[in-house]
Amino acid sequence: MAYMSPSYQRQEWNLWQRVLMGTVKGDLHDIGKNLCIMMLRGSGSTFDLGGDTSDDEFIDAVEEHSAPILGMSALLTTTMPNMGKTKEAFLELICGMT
Repeated sequence: MAYMSPSYQRQEWNLWQRVLMGTVKGDLHDIGKNLCIMMLRGSGSTFDLGGDTSDDEFIDAVEEHSAPILGMSALLTTTMPNMGKTKEAFLELICGMT
């Protein structure tokens, strides 16, 4: 990734494009997330929340950075349902519904 990263960098930043990326709770695998972040950095601001990110950490980061786009990563099939749990947490917060 260190070898490929410079070819995806660009000098112009569109700061209106803010993307948050994180690997869901219980999953530490980050290669796919890191590849997405590397490509997205060429066209906007990206914030890497790292691995094993809880619902509350996703919500706090979206509020802190006013990011219109949230990307969640999961490699393990056992952690993929946590994407749905994070979505439900956002719906509860924003809409008061699940």
